[in-house]
Amino acid sequence: MKEFVKVQDITKTYKMGEVEIHAVDHISFSIEQGELVVIVGPSGAGKTTVLNILGGMDTATSGKLYVDGKDINVYQIGKQDSQQTIVYIQGLGSGDTVISTRPLFDKLKDDFHIYLIDRAGNGMSSDTKADRTVEEIVEEYRLALKQSSSNKKYILMAHSIGGMYAEYWASLYPDEVEAIIYLDATPAECYVEEGKPKVSTLAIAKAENIFCSTGLQRLLVSKDMLIGKDENDIYTDKEEELRLSLMYRNTYSRATYSEMKLYYDNARKVLNSREIKDILKLYIVANSYNGAYFDNVYKERLNKEYDGDNEKIEEKIEKGKELLTDKLEYIEALGNIDIKYVSGPHTVYEYAPNEIADAVIKFLK
Repeated sequence: MKEFVKVQDITKTYKMGEVEIHAVDHISFSIEQGELVVIVGPSGAGKTTVLNILGGMDTATSGKLYVDGKDINVYQIGKQDSQQTIVYIQGLGSGDTVISTRPLFDKLKDDFHIYLIDRAGNGMSSDTKADRTVEEIVEEYRLALKQSSSNKKYILMAHSIGGMYAEYWASLYPDEVEAIIYLDATPAECYVEEGKPKVSTLAIAKAENIFCSTGLQRLLVSKDMLIGKDENDIYTDKEEELRLSLMYRNTYSRATYSEMKLYYDNARKVLNSREIKDILKLYIVANSYNGAYFDNVYKERLNKEYDGDNEKIEEKIEKGKELLTDKLEYIEALGNIDIKYVSGPHTVYEYAPNEIADAVIKFLK
């Protein structure tokens, strides 16, 4: 049978002042798929601690826990007894999700229980060689939640490519989804229109994967190229260092490469199975071409990019507005949806966390 759970050299140490209590001391075992396992031992042996670690309710001091071949990082914040649970679904290659979304979830954690799950190849989760089909990705999220949550329904908050994963989840398991909140998510229709990724694009992504795995990325990619500028100065210096470290670790992982390779096929599956008209939806649309972000940030960025060539700048702006208009047509067609426009970049949760949090609270309450 297939090995499904693997506990590798796990320890758990609790500190009470200067006293250390070793609740779990270098335990290793595996469980095959479908196997029934009973953990026995005297009182104080660490049975409950081991089960809490397996269930995601506690974390090990050291060692690794693999489920279905993957070590998936589950991060919980907020009001654990809340009646509403938000599950965040990150965009493509978002290695620094726990930190980059902190300003937004700082505003939501007093009202909601929030799960941030690094899917395979992102953040602190292990990479995988498995094809990243939409089925694989959704089941990965569901399995991680089953291990750490007793909730039956979730509010899926999805950024970028995560939007179509959220829709597939809601279409297949409507009883598990209370609502979908899109953070400038890209409609599946856009991926289908774009067509299969070009060979040149995949070749570049493959090269970046090699750079990432060998450490060469640190020499070739600058901080601003990887995580952008902190326009609002909302991250501490320590957070910026951690973000950069996480992005160097797995921005161009095997899993990310596979998601890029399969985005067209995954989008077609989402469109062919989409059944979400009855689910409440909030769409946060990032608009780079109007408002404070355009006036204070984007206009200057375009001016530098095109060396002050107004004709090229206007052409870029008009093209962006056309794409936004096309995107809105797909969004409005989803039905049962509230649309909120926010001035900001694609990673709008970094630029306007307060405005987004206010919209989310109003929508959910």
